Amino acid sequence: MLKIGLVGSAYLIEKHIDSVVKSSNFQLVGYYNVNANSGSKLPTSIVNQYEFCDLNELLHQTQLIYLFSLSEDDRMPITIQVIKSANHLLIDKSNIKSTIEAKQLLDLAEEAGVITQMSNISALSPLYKASKEHLALPILIESVTNIHYKNKSAYLLNDLLCDELSMIINTVNANLKKVTTIGVDISNRFPEVINALLEFDNGCNASITINTVADDDKKTIIFYTAGATTTVDFLDNKIKKVYALDNQKDFSEKEIKVMDNSQLNIELSAISESIKQQKSLSTDLHDMLKIHEILNKISEKLKINLSLVQD
Repeated sequence: MLKIGLVGSAYLIEKHIDSVVKSSNFQLVGYYNVNANSGSKLPTSIVNQYEFCDLNELLHQTQLIYLFSLSEDDRMPITIQVIKSANHLLIDKSNIKSTIEAKQLLDLAEEAGVITQMSNISALSPLYKASKEHLALPILIESVTNIHYKNKSAYLLNDLLCDELSMIINTVNANLKKVTTIGVDISNRFPEVINALLEFDNGCNASITINTVADDDKKTIIFYTAGATTTVDFLDNKIKKVYALDNQKDFSEKEIKVMDNSQLNIELSAISESIKQQKSLSTDLHDMLKIHEILNKISEKLKINLSLVQD
């Protein structure tokens, strides 16, 4: 069993600790609360059994750190500290904001010889994982994310695009040839609606539309392949495949079952297998570097810094 530690806020630690404890591949050594002075406390039973007040002490006793979303001041220093301790790393995608950061962390991880894997990213979601076996050689990918205009939560365009790109690059497996973008600035502050068209050298095109002033919430991605379309609906939590019958005249449809609804279970299983084989088998820092390189191209076309734009 791999010895794992959790690092992040009390809220996220409490949210995920039971799943980690119940995982058959891991032994929870403990956790480090980065906001211990904020007043947010975990239940006494958890504190007494698992709390570490010194991050270095936790790092000395673990083989893998699960790094939750951290504050702007903490995310890079703590990530670097974890990698330099020679711990393998499962890291929330929001902790990496640029190509410079992704490259710096990738270089450090390769120097330390550690396995990295991204967390809280759609490429590792149960829906995408269940649909992937049906997505051989897509010709067109169409992704749409709508955020209701009355929703007061902050949505970084950078994070929304990152999610879509993680699925696209994991499906297409080709080099990007061209990026075309359109931004619609409704409020005269920044583009509330953006569309990016990605052209790959294997002939596949991918369209990403994000609308933060929609009249309803929506998150879907459709994969068009020869003979079928596969729609992944993240809000309705379902996958539908429409396919041509053998007579090539008629069509039928079916829903694809999702066997494991826990993204954390998928993430833990994936990194456990990667560590066992000593090579990355899932979305890692190499992929994050590719994603941020594409984000840079989209930013340049739109003439905005996507990591600073939020609803």
